[in-house]
Amino acid sequence: MSYVAKLQQQILSDAGRGLGRSPQAGDRLLDLGCGNGETVADWMALGLDSYGCDLGFKPGPLVGELSDEGRIRLIETPYRLPFQDAEFDFVVSNQVMEHVQDYPAVLDEMRRVLKPDGVCLHIFPSRYMLIEPHVFVPLASIIRSRAWLSLWAIAGVRTGRQRGLGWRQVVSENRAYLDSSTNYLSRKELERQFGARFGRMEYAERSYLRHFPKKRGRIIAAVANAAPGVYWLFRECWMRVVILRR
Repeated sequence: MSYVAKLQQQILSDAGRGLGRSPQAGDRLLDLGCGNGETVADWMALGLDSYGCDLGFKPGPLVGELSDEGRIRLIETPYRLPFQDAEFDFVVSNQVMEHVQDYPAVLDEMRRVLKPDGVCLHIFPSRYMLIEPHVFVPLASIIRSRAWLSLWAIAGVRTGRQRGLGWRQVVSENRAYLDSSTNYLSRKELERQFGARFGRMEYAERSYLRHFPKKRGRIIAAVANAAPGVYWLFRECWMRVVILRR
């Protein structure tokens, strides 16, 4: 089992939904942007009636089985989640919201499939993350000029699949990807978009760091407990952890 589902469970438990070690019978969860369905399977192992959806499935050993069972489904076009109204107690995502191009459409659908007392949990990179996590270029979430991308490509910055490519091709690929597949909203804009559709929004970076399974999370949490401003810095320059309630 990967750490993602367990971490999400612990954050939701801290948020007061009583997941703990024994989820309530009948609770249903949707993993938005489920990839290859691994986290859906992990949530099933944790005791939840879990489902997933995505624009396309990534390769993985469980994709065929989960798809045949209807556990993972493709998002419909125009944008519609393939589920009924008020079907889920929880909607979660991990490293997905930075790819959303049409926030109103996605949030409207998310709210539609969520039960009236449901909770959403989204974990995604900040707009001001020092190293953009998809192309590995510093500050590429906000600086996308050809000159800036060229500087780092010439310096040798590459993703794993870009090794051996010339710098011009790397720049072209990175710029196309950033423009078409990422959308890093400011904190103010995120709060506006979330607030327009959900009654309550809260940040949960404290819980995220407390339960993060790697040592660096515990170290940051220890420092932040002594200097609370570190939580704000983590949120603005690394990762946002957002809980939404209808």
